[in-house]
Amino acid sequence: VEEKMLAEEHPDRLASQHVLAGAYRADGQVQKAVELLEHVVAVQGKVLAEEHPDRLASQHELARAYDADGQVQKAVELLEHIVQVEEKMLAEEHPDRLASQHVLAGAYRADGQVQKAVELLEHVVAVQGKVLAEEHPDRLASQHELAGAYQADGQVQKAVELLEHVVAIKARVLRDDHPSRLVSLEALTMLRAELSMSPTLTCN
Repeated sequence: VEEKMLAEEHPDRLASQHVLAGAYRADGQVQKAVELLEHVVAVQGKVLAEEHPDRLASQHELARAYDADGQVQKAVELLEHIVQVEEKMLAEEHPDRLASQHVLAGAYRADGQVQKAVELLEHVVAVQGKVLAEEHPDRLASQHELAGAYQADGQVQKAVELLEHVVAIKARVLRDDHPSRLVSLEALTMLRAELSMSPTLTCN
């Protein structure tokens, strides 16, 4: 309907396409999501400033679609661009900037760039440590992700110590059967098992 009555660059039409792409991705139709978001991003690139929130949001969604489609390098490149733009316009502790860095770190890890993932997540965790409460979900999520990056980098002892901290905090603030608490507890159990089987593994 909007294609008949709205111009290609109309914000409402682009917003609907953005949401449809997200539905495609959730439905497993990842290629359709990629194609539609590539169109949205291309159109927005003609009519919106580089730092426009809608344009950044569509690029972020496209990066997620690339990742889901196995195009990890494209996801990394797009997320690096988003992070660079946000570094110019958002404060270091802005939640959107930190969230983008968190996602980029995950893409680095998926792309085999584990050291980059570790360094970026250490930065995110350090900034969140200044501005978020110890039990804030975003801070705990970043610490959990950093522990996974440490593990991938062979720094298993560091990973164990960080997850022990995360699990202790979650034990204080979440119920016993909370999914987030159980995920961290399971990850810690597996890490301890890995450490006990490989006593030579230490923090780098």
